[in-house]
Amino acid sequence: MISRLKLKRLAACASLLLAGVVLAACTNPERVRARQEAAQAEMEAKNDAQCRSNGVEPGSLAYEQCRERIAAQHAEKEALRAQRSESFQRTLGEGTNALSGH
Repeated sequence: MISRLKLKRLAACASLLLAGVVLAACTNPERVRARQEAAQAEMEAKNDAQCRSNGVEPGSLAYEQCRERIAAQHAEKEALRAQRSESFQRTLGEGTNALSGH
């Protein structure tokens, strides 16, 4: 016979699973893509404005170098963010393993 505690845990897990499925179904891929494209366009405009504020014109070698430098800075920041996220996930996983006794 299944104890009440096990039934409560099973019901909680089923509820969480159902909530996850419902939330995943609400994600609209077109909306996600549109947000990503808008963010990319905004970043491109900021990068352009930053280079122009340095007195360089689009099409010039100095402008291209400015844009490359900014792109490298963004890539470095993204790599650092990804590394931090991975480290956090690893730490989180180790913590849950310690709690579960594995």
